[in-house]
Amino acid sequence: MTVGEYTAKFQELMKYWPHYQHGDGEEDLCAQFEHGLRPDIRAAVSVFQLTDLPTLLSKSRIFEANSRGKTVDTRGAGLAAKRSGSASASHRPESRGSSGPSTGQKPSILGRVFAMSGAEASHLEELIRGKCIIKGRLLDVLFDSGATHSFIFVDCVKSLGLYVTELSCNVVVTTPTDKLVVTSWVCLGCAVMVHGRKFEVNLICLPLSQLDVILGMDWLAANHVLLDCREKTLIFGATIAEVPRLMS
Repeated sequence: MTVGEYTAKFQELMKYWPHYQHGDGEEDLCAQFEHGLRPDIRAAVSVFQLTDLPTLLSKSRIFEANSRGKTVDTRGAGLAAKRSGSASASHRPESRGSSGPSTGQKPSILGRVFAMSGAEASHLEELIRGKCIIKGRLLDVLFDSGATHSFIFVDCVKSLGLYVTELSCNVVVTTPTDKLVVTSWVCLGCAVMVHGRKFEVNLICLPLSQLDVILGMDWLAANHVLLDCREKTLIFGATIAEVPRLMS
Protein backbone atom coordinates (compact mmCIF):
# COMPACT_ATOMS: atom_id res chain seq x y z
CA MET A 1 0.00 0.00 0.00
CA THR A 2 1.38 3.40 -0.97
CA VAL A 3 1.43 6.39 1.38
CA GLY A 4 -1.32 7.97 -0.71
CA GLU A 5 -3.56 4.91 -0.40
CA TYR A 6 -2.87 4.64 3.32
CA THR A 7 -3.65 8.34 3.79
CA ALA A 8 -7.01 7.97 2.03
CA LYS A 9 -7.97 5.07 4.32
CA PHE A 10 -6.71 6.95 7.36
CA GLN A 11 -8.79 10.02 6.52
CA GLU A 12 -11.85 7.82 6.02
CA LEU A 13 -11.39 6.36 9.51
CA MET A 14 -10.82 9.78 11.10
CA LYS A 15 -14.55 10.55 11.09
CA TYR A 16 -14.99 7.77 13.65
CA TRP A 17 -12.45 9.40 15.98
CA PRO A 18 -14.03 12.67 17.24
CA HIS A 19 -11.06 13.40 19.51
CA TYR A 20 -8.72 13.70 16.53
CA GLN A 21 -10.96 16.17 14.68
CA HIS A 22 -9.88 19.01 16.96
CA GLY A 23 -6.59 20.87 16.99
CA ASP A 24 -5.65 19.68 20.47
CA GLY A 25 -5.51 16.09 19.22
CA GLU A 26 -2.98 16.78 16.45
CA GLU A 27 -0.03 15.20 18.25
CA ASP A 28 -1.97 12.02 19.01
CA LEU A 29 -3.23 11.96 15.43
CA CYS A 30 0.34 12.09 14.12
CA ALA A 31 1.29 9.23 16.43
CA GLN A 32 -1.61 7.14 15.09
CA PHE A 33 -0.74 7.97 11.47
CA GLU A 34 2.95 7.19 12.01
CA HIS A 35 2.14 3.87 13.69
CA GLY A 36 0.33 2.61 10.58
CA LEU A 37 3.08 3.50 8.11
CA ARG A 38 5.26 0.90 6.44
CA PRO A 39 8.08 0.01 8.89
CA ASP A 40 10.91 1.55 6.83
CA ILE A 41 8.97 4.79 6.31
CA ARG A 42 7.91 4.89 9.95
CA ALA A 43 11.52 4.49 11.08
CA ALA A 44 12.66 7.31 8.79
CA VAL A 45 10.01 9.89 9.71
CA SER A 46 10.13 9.12 13.44
CA VAL A 47 13.55 10.82 13.49
CA PHE A 48 11.80 14.18 12.99
CA GLN A 49 9.31 13.80 15.90
CA LEU A 50 6.62 15.59 13.89
CA THR A 51 3.39 16.81 15.50
CA ASP A 52 1.89 18.42 12.40
CA LEU A 53 -0.04 15.97 10.21
CA PRO A 54 0.43 17.72 6.81
CA THR A 55 4.18 17.87 7.43
CA LEU A 56 4.25 14.23 8.50
CA LEU A 57 2.34 13.24 5.37
CA SER A 58 4.71 15.26 3.19
CA LYS A 59 7.82 13.71 4.76
CA SER A 60 6.34 10.24 4.35
CA ARG A 61 5.67 10.81 0.66
CA ILE A 62 9.13 12.26 0.10
CA PHE A 63 10.80 9.29 1.77
CA GLU A 64 8.63 6.85 -0.19
CA ALA A 65 9.57 8.56 -3.46
CA ASN A 66 13.27 8.73 -2.63
CA SER A 67 13.68 5.39 -0.87
CA ARG A 68 13.91 3.34 -4.05
CA GLY A 69 17.62 2.77 -4.58
CA LYS A 70 18.64 4.93 -1.63
CA THR A 71 19.42 2.20 0.89
CA VAL A 72 23.08 1.25 1.11
CA ASP A 73 25.11 -1.07 3.29
CA THR A 74 28.61 -0.96 4.67
CA ARG A 75 29.55 -4.61 4.39
CA GLY A 76 32.66 -5.22 2.36
CA ALA A 77 35.18 -2.62 1.32
CA GLY A 78 32.84 0.34 1.64
CA LEU A 79 29.27 1.54 1.50
CA ALA A 80 27.86 0.26 -1.79
CA ALA A 81 25.01 2.46 -2.95
CA LYS A 82 22.26 0.48 -4.68
CA ARG A 83 20.51 2.45 -7.41
CA SER A 84 18.06 0.92 -9.85
CA GLY A 85 19.33 -2.56 -9.03
CA SER A 86 22.98 -1.86 -9.82
CA ALA A 87 25.81 -1.08 -7.41
CA SER A 88 27.85 2.07 -7.97
CA ALA A 89 31.22 2.98 -6.51
CA SER A 90 31.52 2.65 -2.74
CA HIS A 91 30.06 5.47 -0.69
CA ARG A 92 30.83 6.45 2.88
CA PRO A 93 28.39 8.16 5.23
CA GLU A 94 30.28 11.40 5.65
CA SER A 95 29.28 14.35 7.81
CA ARG A 96 30.76 17.59 6.65
CA GLY A 97 31.57 20.59 8.78
CA SER A 98 30.31 23.99 7.77
CA SER A 99 30.87 27.57 8.86
CA GLY A 100 27.40 28.50 7.70
CA PRO A 101 23.94 27.05 7.17
CA SER A 102 24.43 25.95 3.57
CA THR A 103 22.89 22.48 3.17
CA GLY A 104 22.61 21.99 -0.59
CA GLN A 105 19.28 21.58 -2.30
CA LYS A 106 17.73 19.26 0.27
CA PRO A 107 15.37 20.56 2.95
CA SER A 108 16.94 20.68 6.39
CA ILE A 109 16.06 19.98 10.00
CA LEU A 110 18.04 21.15 13.01
CA GLY A 111 19.75 18.95 15.56
CA ARG A 112 21.89 19.65 18.61
CA VAL A 113 24.52 17.92 20.71
CA PHE A 114 26.24 19.11 23.90
CA ALA A 115 29.41 17.16 23.18
CA MET A 116 30.98 15.49 20.16
CA SER A 117 34.03 14.06 21.91
CA GLY A 118 34.89 12.20 25.06
CA ALA A 119 37.04 15.14 26.16
CA GLU A 120 34.10 17.55 25.95
CA ALA A 121 31.80 15.13 27.76
CA SER A 122 34.22 14.68 30.66
CA HIS A 123 33.90 18.38 31.54
CA LEU A 124 30.09 18.41 31.66
CA GLU A 125 28.55 17.11 34.88
CA GLU A 126 25.08 16.82 33.35
CA LEU A 127 26.25 14.17 30.88
CA ILE A 128 26.57 10.48 31.70
CA ARG A 129 28.97 8.11 29.97
CA GLY A 130 28.60 4.36 29.87
CA LYS A 131 28.67 1.31 27.62
CA CYS A 132 26.29 -0.16 25.07
CA ILE A 133 26.46 -3.16 22.76
CA ILE A 134 25.83 -3.13 19.01
CA LYS A 135 26.28 -6.35 17.02
CA GLY A 136 28.17 -7.93 19.90
CA ARG A 137 30.71 -5.12 20.26
CA LEU A 138 31.06 -3.09 23.47
CA LEU A 139 30.97 0.62 22.62
CA ASP A 140 31.39 3.90 24.50
CA VAL A 141 28.07 5.70 24.79
CA LEU A 142 27.09 9.16 25.99
CA PHE A 143 23.60 9.65 27.43
CA ASP A 144 22.81 13.26 26.55
CA SER A 145 19.46 14.87 27.36
CA GLY A 146 20.66 17.96 25.50
CA ALA A 147 20.99 16.06 22.22
CA THR A 148 17.89 16.24 20.04
CA HIS A 149 18.61 12.94 18.30
CA SER A 150 20.79 9.86 18.71
CA PHE A 151 24.07 9.54 16.82
CA ILE A 152 26.80 7.05 15.91
CA PHE A 153 30.45 7.54 14.93
CA VAL A 154 30.78 7.14 11.17
CA ASP A 155 33.78 4.79 11.53
CA CYS A 156 31.71 2.48 13.75
CA VAL A 157 29.10 2.26 11.02
CA LYS A 158 31.66 0.90 8.58
CA SER A 159 33.50 -1.39 11.00
CA LEU A 160 30.25 -2.92 12.27
CA GLY A 161 28.84 -3.33 8.76
CA LEU A 162 25.63 -1.46 9.59
CA TYR A 163 23.04 -0.63 6.96
CA VAL A 164 22.62 3.09 6.38
CA THR A 165 19.93 5.03 4.58
CA GLU A 166 20.18 8.44 2.99
CA LEU A 167 17.52 10.76 4.37
CA SER A 168 15.45 12.94 2.10
CA CYS A 169 16.68 15.95 4.08
CA ASN A 170 19.87 17.19 5.69
CA VAL A 171 20.27 17.15 9.46
CA VAL A 172 22.15 20.31 10.49
CA VAL A 173 23.69 19.62 13.90
CA THR A 174 24.89 22.46 16.13
CA THR A 175 27.84 21.71 18.40
CA PRO A 176 29.23 23.30 21.60
CA THR A 177 31.73 25.30 19.52
CA ASP A 178 28.92 26.70 17.32
CA LYS A 179 30.24 24.72 14.37
CA LEU A 180 27.59 23.25 12.09
CA VAL A 181 27.87 19.63 11.00
CA VAL A 182 25.66 18.53 8.11
CA THR A 183 24.73 14.90 7.58
CA SER A 184 22.02 12.95 5.80
CA TRP A 185 22.91 9.34 6.69
CA VAL A 186 21.10 7.31 9.34
CA CYS A 187 21.09 3.72 10.60
CA LEU A 188 17.38 2.98 10.94
CA GLY A 189 16.13 0.71 13.71
CA CYS A 190 19.64 -0.19 14.88
CA ALA A 191 19.60 -2.79 17.68
CA VAL A 192 21.33 -1.30 20.74
CA MET A 193 21.77 -3.15 24.04
CA VAL A 194 21.81 -1.00 27.21
CA HIS A 195 21.83 -2.58 30.70
CA GLY A 196 20.76 -5.89 29.22
CA ARG A 197 17.79 -4.33 27.44
CA LYS A 198 17.47 -4.26 23.68
CA PHE A 199 16.27 -1.10 21.94
CA GLU A 200 15.75 -0.14 18.30
CA VAL A 201 17.27 3.27 17.71
CA ASN A 202 17.65 5.52 14.68
CA LEU A 203 21.32 6.54 14.79
CA ILE A 204 22.41 9.51 12.69
CA CYS A 205 26.01 9.32 11.44
CA LEU A 206 28.38 11.95 12.87
CA PRO A 207 32.18 12.40 13.07
CA LEU A 208 32.51 11.81 16.82
CA SER A 209 35.78 11.61 18.76
CA GLN A 210 36.49 9.28 21.70
CA LEU A 211 32.80 8.37 21.60
CA ASP A 212 31.00 5.72 19.61
CA VAL A 213 27.33 6.47 20.28
CA ILE A 214 25.22 9.32 21.66
CA LEU A 215 21.76 8.43 22.92
CA GLY A 216 19.73 11.63 23.01
CA MET A 217 16.26 12.85 23.91
CA ASP A 218 14.55 10.85 21.18
CA TRP A 219 15.72 7.61 22.84
CA LEU A 220 15.27 8.86 26.41
CA ALA A 221 11.70 10.06 25.81
CA ALA A 222 10.57 7.08 23.74
CA ASN A 223 11.75 4.61 26.37
CA HIS A 224 10.89 6.61 29.51
CA VAL A 225 14.50 6.78 30.67
CA LEU A 226 15.58 9.41 33.21
CA LEU A 227 19.12 10.59 33.88
CA ASP A 228 20.25 11.05 37.48
CA CYS A 229 23.18 13.38 36.83
CA ARG A 230 24.19 13.55 40.50
CA GLU A 231 24.48 9.79 40.91
CA LYS A 232 25.50 9.23 37.29
CA THR A 233 22.81 6.60 36.79
CA LEU A 234 20.04 5.72 34.38
CA ILE A 235 16.54 5.30 35.78
CA PHE A 236 14.23 3.25 33.58
CA GLY A 237 10.45 3.66 33.49
CA ALA A 238 8.21 2.60 36.38
CA THR A 239 7.14 -0.48 34.42
CA ILE A 240 10.66 -1.88 34.85
CA ALA A 241 11.40 -2.64 38.49
CA GLU A 242 15.15 -2.40 38.83
CA VAL A 243 17.55 -0.46 41.02
CA PRO A 244 19.55 2.00 38.89
CA ARG A 245 23.11 0.96 38.19
CA LEU A 246 26.20 3.10 38.31
CA MET A 247 27.22 4.02 34.76
CA SER A 248 30.53 5.77 35.29
